[in-house]
Amino acid sequence: MSNLTKEQVVRRIKSFNSRAIIDGAGKYTGVRVNNITEHDGKFIVNLHAHSSENRALGLAELKESKFDDFTNHSFTATVWPDSKFLPQEGEFIDVMIGMVHSKLQNKSVLGVTSILPMPAKEARVESIELSDFDNLLDALPTDESATEESAMASARPEVG
Repeated sequence: MSNLTKEQVVRRIKSFNSRAIIDGAGKYTGVRVNNITEHDGKFIVNLHAHSSENRALGLAELKESKFDDFTNHSFTATVWPDSKFLPQEGEFIDVMIGMVHSKLQNKSVLGVTSILPMPAKEARVESIELSDFDNLLDALPTDESATEESAMASARPEVG
């Protein structure tokens, strides 16, 4: 029996619903890293994606009230400590998916064959010329006049 609260299970269901579904071999971009755990001297990178087959396994466990287990069917990648790339939790990465042998299922299934940093593009900044808006700006009060108006308003006696 699970020790999870109703709110915790609802959060898990919402997270499960938001996972990317990948059903074919190839390169996929923008896959989010859920978390990273260290196990037996290597890092297990848990991704926010799964196959339709794994989604169905999770749904079957959810229907059986296996609240601790139904989210355990996402794609994972193993990263060794000497690897050139270890993503961070929450990072978006590129993922190569291919057929791999599953010891648990004793068959070939879709799985992660490699992970890559997602190339970042530089955001550009565009600025406007203030002089293009002089006619609009000149109609506005200046800080000095706003301060004077505020001082005059506070000096007026209240009529009541």
